Amino acid sequence: TSCCVGKCCTSAFKGWYVFGVFFGRMCTRADAVVEAAQNVGAQGATVTYARGTGLRERMGLLGVTIDEQKEMIRIIVSEEQADRVFEAMFLAGQLDRPGMGIMFMNDLTCVATFIPDDVLDAAQRSEREGGDTL
Repeated sequence: TSCCVGKCCTSAFKGWYVFGVFFGRMCTRADAVVEAAQNVGAQGATVTYARGTGLRERMGLLGVTIDEQKEMIRIIVSEEQADRVFEAMFLAGQLDRPGMGIMFMNDLTCVATFIPDDVLDAAQRSEREGGDTL
Protein backbone atom coordinates (compact mmCIF):
# COMPACT_ATOMS: atom_id res chain seq x y z
CA THR A 1 0.00 0.00 0.00
CA SER A 2 1.02 3.58 -0.44
CA CYS A 3 1.28 6.02 2.43
CA CYS A 4 1.57 9.01 0.13
CA VAL A 5 -0.83 11.92 0.41
CA GLY A 6 -0.87 14.22 -2.60
CA LYS A 7 2.69 15.06 -3.53
CA CYS A 8 3.99 15.27 0.04
CA CYS A 9 5.45 11.77 0.17
CA THR A 10 7.65 9.66 -2.03
CA SER A 11 8.67 6.03 -2.16
CA ALA A 12 12.13 7.23 -3.13
CA PHE A 13 13.34 6.33 0.35
CA LYS A 14 13.38 2.57 -0.30
CA GLY A 15 16.66 1.25 1.01
CA TRP A 16 16.94 3.98 3.67
CA TYR A 17 16.88 3.40 7.41
CA VAL A 18 16.14 5.47 10.48
CA PHE A 19 18.04 4.86 13.71
CA GLY A 20 16.70 5.73 17.13
CA VAL A 21 18.85 5.86 20.23
CA PHE A 22 17.39 6.43 23.68
CA PHE A 23 19.91 6.96 26.46
CA GLY A 24 19.37 5.94 30.05
CA ARG A 25 19.05 8.56 32.74
CA MET A 26 22.20 10.40 33.67
CA CYS A 27 23.76 9.50 30.31
CA THR A 28 24.89 12.40 28.15
CA ARG A 29 26.56 10.65 25.24
CA ALA A 30 24.50 12.16 22.41
CA ASP A 31 27.26 14.44 21.13
CA ALA A 32 29.77 11.58 21.00
CA VAL A 33 27.26 9.31 19.22
CA VAL A 34 26.37 11.95 16.61
CA GLU A 35 30.05 12.67 15.99
CA ALA A 36 30.81 8.94 15.58
CA ALA A 37 27.94 8.56 13.09
CA GLN A 38 29.11 11.57 11.09
CA ASN A 39 32.69 10.27 11.08
CA VAL A 40 31.53 7.17 9.19
CA GLY A 41 29.28 8.97 6.71
CA ALA A 42 25.99 10.03 8.32
CA GLN A 43 25.00 13.51 7.17
CA GLY A 44 23.33 14.80 10.30
CA ALA A 45 21.13 13.97 13.26
CA THR A 46 18.22 15.19 15.29
CA VAL A 47 18.78 15.23 19.05
CA THR A 48 15.76 15.77 21.29
CA TYR A 49 14.72 14.99 24.82
CA ALA A 50 12.17 12.35 25.73
CA ARG A 51 10.44 11.27 28.90
CA GLY A 52 10.47 7.57 29.75
CA THR A 53 7.84 5.60 31.61
CA GLY A 54 9.68 2.37 32.38
CA LEU A 55 9.53 0.37 35.62
CA ARG A 56 12.56 2.07 37.18
CA GLU A 57 11.03 5.51 36.64
CA ARG A 58 7.74 4.42 38.28
CA MET A 59 9.48 2.91 41.28
CA GLY A 60 11.45 6.04 42.16
CA LEU A 61 12.29 7.02 45.69
CA LEU A 62 9.66 5.67 48.08
CA GLY A 63 7.40 4.76 45.15
CA VAL A 64 7.29 8.33 43.83
CA THR A 65 7.51 8.66 40.04
CA ILE A 66 10.78 10.04 38.70
CA ASP A 67 10.29 12.33 35.71
CA GLU A 68 13.63 12.07 33.92
CA GLN A 69 14.37 13.49 30.52
CA LYS A 70 16.53 11.33 28.31
CA GLU A 71 18.45 12.22 25.19
CA MET A 72 17.09 10.75 21.97
CA ILE A 73 18.87 10.71 18.61
CA ARG A 74 17.36 10.05 15.18
CA ILE A 75 19.51 9.61 12.09
CA ILE A 76 18.50 8.65 8.54
CA VAL A 77 21.07 6.78 6.44
CA SER A 78 21.22 4.80 3.21
CA GLU A 79 21.33 1.03 3.11
CA GLU A 80 25.03 1.16 2.23
CA GLN A 81 25.80 3.14 5.39
CA ALA A 82 23.44 1.36 7.79
CA ASP A 83 25.68 -1.30 9.34
CA ARG A 84 28.71 0.97 9.59
CA VAL A 85 26.74 3.80 11.22
CA PHE A 86 24.89 1.43 13.56
CA GLU A 87 28.15 -0.05 14.86
CA ALA A 88 29.79 3.37 15.30
CA MET A 89 26.78 4.69 17.23
CA PHE A 90 26.59 1.57 19.41
CA LEU A 91 30.25 1.77 20.38
CA ALA A 92 30.27 5.55 20.95
CA GLY A 93 27.16 5.30 23.10
CA GLN A 94 28.68 2.49 25.16
CA LEU A 95 25.39 0.67 24.76
CA ASP A 96 26.99 -2.62 25.74
CA ARG A 97 26.96 -1.40 29.36
CA PRO A 98 23.93 -1.77 31.65
CA GLY A 99 21.64 1.25 31.89
CA MET A 100 23.18 3.17 29.01
CA GLY A 101 20.16 2.97 26.73
CA ILE A 102 18.73 1.23 23.70
CA MET A 103 19.18 1.63 19.97
CA PHE A 104 17.07 0.40 17.07
CA MET A 105 16.98 0.54 13.27
CA ASN A 106 13.84 0.57 11.11
CA ASP A 107 13.18 0.66 7.39
CA LEU A 108 12.14 4.11 6.30
CA THR A 109 8.99 3.28 4.36
CA CYS A 110 7.44 6.69 4.04
CA VAL A 111 8.39 10.32 4.49
CA ALA A 112 5.85 13.12 4.51
CA THR A 113 7.01 16.68 3.96
CA PHE A 114 6.94 19.28 1.24
CA ILE A 115 9.04 18.14 -1.70
CA PRO A 116 9.72 20.64 -4.52
CA ASP A 117 8.27 19.54 -7.87
CA ASP A 118 11.68 19.24 -9.57
CA VAL A 119 13.04 16.96 -6.81
CA LEU A 120 9.91 14.80 -6.79
CA ASP A 121 9.91 14.52 -10.59
CA ALA A 122 13.59 13.50 -10.62
CA ALA A 123 13.02 10.85 -7.94
CA GLN A 124 10.00 9.41 -9.71
CA ARG A 125 11.79 9.40 -13.08
CA SER A 126 14.79 7.63 -11.57
CA GLU A 127 12.52 5.07 -9.90
CA ARG A 128 10.73 4.32 -13.20
CA GLU A 129 14.08 3.88 -14.93
CA GLY A 130 15.31 1.55 -12.19
CA GLY A 131 18.16 3.80 -11.11
CA ASP A 132 19.17 5.21 -7.75
CA THR A 133 16.32 6.99 -6.07
CA LEU A 134 18.00 9.76 -4.08
